[in-house]
Amino acid sequence: MKKTIFALTILSFLSIPEFANGQYLLDSSVGSSKLQEECAKYAKEVEVVFKSSYGRLRYDKSKSQEAIKRIAQKGNFEVVNGYQMMGLADFSSKVSVSLQVVSINMKKGLCVIPETVDVFFGFEDPVIYIAREAQKTRCKEKLVTRHEQTHMQISILALEYFLPQMKKIAYEHAQKIKPVFVSSNEDRQAIIDRMMERFVAKMTDLSDQFSRHLHKEQDKLDNLENYNYESSVCP
Repeated sequence: MKKTIFALTILSFLSIPEFANGQYLLDSSVGSSKLQEECAKYAKEVEVVFKSSYGRLRYDKSKSQEAIKRIAQKGNFEVVNGYQMMGLADFSSKVSVSLQVVSINMKKGLCVIPETVDVFFGFEDPVIYIAREAQKTRCKEKLVTRHEQTHMQISILALEYFLPQMKKIAYEHAQKIKPVFVSSNEDRQAIIDRMMERFVAKMTDLSDQFSRHLHKEQDKLDNLENYNYESSVCP
């Protein structure tokens, strides 16, 4: 059995001279139109640094069947009635986004120019739990271990399938982050947060798509037919 958690982290890196920002939308409150036009001339290709990881897998054979069941329930995993939970493949799927910029002094404010978008899409803290009860026989332990290892392999294959799409879309949408003029009396962090909204929304949407795809693939292993088969393997 498996449990997955999906999380999105948003970071803004402060840069020259004192803050960072990126823009998708610009309304009339953000500086004057003339200053914004001058600022827009500094637009350039935004670099995208994309990183991914499977995480470092570890095994935990110290917990009881009941303890593993509680871990699964805390993660909102649906425990199938009538079947003993002898193992669990537990990990978090994480998407994080950060934006780095430089800024140029202008009359009455600053022109903030996006330079680099850093994106991480991968797994964190993967662990396979094997219940103590499953270790009473070599057959049962090997069966449970293989089941949970298969869940991890499915997850890795699903990640590899989605990575090219994620990279492509991250690059395309990073180019929509344009320079923005910010006047000296504006709430700069609020503008930063607002201007990142569309990029973050797109990354969140892709993460949700990945989650649905992954659960669909994992359900091919976690189903009554396969549970019944595995229950008959070891006496």
